Amino acid sequence: MNETKMKIVLGAALVLLLLAVGFIIKQQWDGNQQRKALSQQVVEMKQLQDGVVRSQSKYLTKKDFDDFAKDMDIDLETIQDDLDNFNADIKGLNKIVASSKGIRVTGIGSSNTSPRPKNPNNPPQLPTCPDGTVCKDQFGYLTNSQMLGLHEPFNDFNVPLGSIKFEAWKSKPWSINIHSRKYVVSTVLGQDENGKHYVHNRFKIGVSGKEYIIPIEQSEFVEKVPEASFRFDPHFSLGLAVGITVATSSLNPNEPKVRTEVQPTLDISFMSYSETKVNPQWKFLGVGFGYETQNNDFAIVVNPVDYNVGKHIPAMDNLYLGPTVGVDLGGQIFVGGGIRVGL
Repeated sequence: MNETKMKIVLGAALVLLLLAVGFIIKQQWDGNQQRKALSQQVVEMKQLQDGVVRSQSKYLTKKDFDDFAKDMDIDLETIQDDLDNFNADIKGLNKIVASSKGIRVTGIGSSNTSPRPKNPNNPPQLPTCPDGTVCKDQFGYLTNSQMLGLHEPFNDFNVPLGSIKFEAWKSKPWSINIHSRKYVVSTVLGQDENGKHYVHNRFKIGVSGKEYIIPIEQSEFVEKVPEASFRFDPHFSLGLAVGITVATSSLNPNEPKVRTEVQPTLDISFMSYSETKVNPQWKFLGVGFGYETQNNDFAIVVNPVDYNVGKHIPAMDNLYLGPTVGVDLGGQIFVGGGIRVGL
């Protein structure tokens, strides 16, 4: 009878283990397919009110992300070296393009004029014409300085840049006055429940005490498809393990060598493999202790690997399944599986 029970328990444990492995493989496959779908999803750029623009945003693979940075002439290694001081990583890049129309016009009159300063010792000298007569200052260039205002045109307004002054009576007649300008890019970063980011930008130029909202022609934000990695990441877990104990030695020959066992456990895992440190997808090298409820004894347990099935269950994102092995104070070996909750 005991042998029959043992076979039933071992069979049930094997079926559960196969189901767990199949479930994990399926979730990994679904995760890979989801990452591929993310890399093809594009949020289009949109003009909002008050000069605010929602950037076009999308996920890129690491290679495409590096190529995007290269096209922008950005050295990611230098930036990452600086972020290493904060234990941070590069996740996204934002590109903003704002263009003015440019202007090229001939035959423009002066914006304004101002009289030449009077100097009795150096009156205006009119040039001599080819016929030997004194030429007339028809346009007043020798008696007035000429001022031309410079501006940069946008859709329906101009941003003043400065002015140029020409004084014909000087050997070096040109004067240039370029206004100081302040360029301000405001960025608002949003994030949805899946970790995808959304970027809104506004571009302004400040000149001579006034601010001009510049229309954004192109706004693009790209971020790398989340990639999992191994890291040293201790986590405590409280769980319940179910399996069998195998007696390595016994003074009573009638005592069964194999029996079912249920034990609550508390362990700490030292490694994780996931995209972030919060509720990791995989945990490794869990070591702790449990209490055998059937044998009334304490045991040292090892949870070699745990998978976070809670990520696929609503309102439960830190529920783990995985195998458990251990040995109690009497030398009996425990083999089974457990369900654990991250603390």
